[in-house]
Amino acid sequence: MKFSIIIPAYNSEKYIKACLDSIFNLNYPKKDYEVIVVDGGSKDTTLNILKKYKVKVVHSKNISIANSRNLGAKEAKGDTLVFIDSDCLANKELLKKAEEHLKKYSCCGAFYKPSKTARWVAKGWLMIEGKNKGIVNWIPSGTLIVKKSVFFEIDGFNEMLQTGEDFDFCLKLKNRGYKIFNDPSVASIHLGQTDNLKDFFKKEMWRGSSLIKSLKESGIPKEKLPSTFLTTYHFLAVFLFMGSLFINIKIVILFLLILIIPSFLLTIRKTIQTKKIDYFFKFYILLWVYQIARAISIIRYNQFRDLF
Repeated sequence: MKFSIIIPAYNSEKYIKACLDSIFNLNYPKKDYEVIVVDGGSKDTTLNILKKYKVKVVHSKNISIANSRNLGAKEAKGDTLVFIDSDCLANKELLKKAEEHLKKYSCCGAFYKPSKTARWVAKGWLMIEGKNKGIVNWIPSGTLIVKKSVFFEIDGFNEMLQTGEDFDFCLKLKNRGYKIFNDPSVASIHLGQTDNLKDFFKKEMWRGSSLIKSLKESGIPKEKLPSTFLTTYHFLAVFLFMGSLFINIKIVILFLLILIIPSFLLTIRKTIQTKKIDYFFKFYILLWVYQIARAISIIRYNQFRDLF
């Protein structure tokens, strides 16, 4: 067995069928890959849908998505582990390209692509997150491929993290001297990408919920310095802005500018990188909402307790 495709699932009835259909239609011999779905106790029709496919179902206690992925890896018979999320459509050439890249690298994958029906929030954010083809610092675990021997060498995903486990995993790979290759041509289509500002804010606030715990576990790597600084910056700026409301209008304007400027500068940079001038204002809104959400998540999830 060459590949083991591992899919963590929980109440995934909306997308799991489309996900599995894409996997069983890969341009690769079916005898050379297996599909493992790790279900975290779904209450919907996910398990009934799985019965219609030739997949191995593993049951988890839904401790964390990292735990589910690790459980799937322990059941894998393949020499290479392929992690795909249940709300993603796999690219037909994924395994063929992976076979090619793994001759040179121990880990490869891709950032996501939006669905055809995606609106500007999903499209804009995936453009912001996306990277060019080549060596990268990390790849999201929704489309991540790694040699099984290397996966267990670094003890898999950190199960203590509810979010950010993919960045932490890639950091451990890099610290062991392994390189991570990004190939946008095999990016999965992310059907579950949040596509309105309200949901985007809530999702990014949740995704930032393990920030301090992650930093405590692995320190602040140079790759994470900019984002850590900006989150801290906005965290302090939000407090100062709220406090300034009780002083005078000039102070309010000053701290409002402090909140606005970093996202504006990042917007200029991202617009130049993507050459999407028509997305300038959209990039700005998304980056500003993202930074505020991450800052507020420190309070929302009482992350101060993770300092001790």
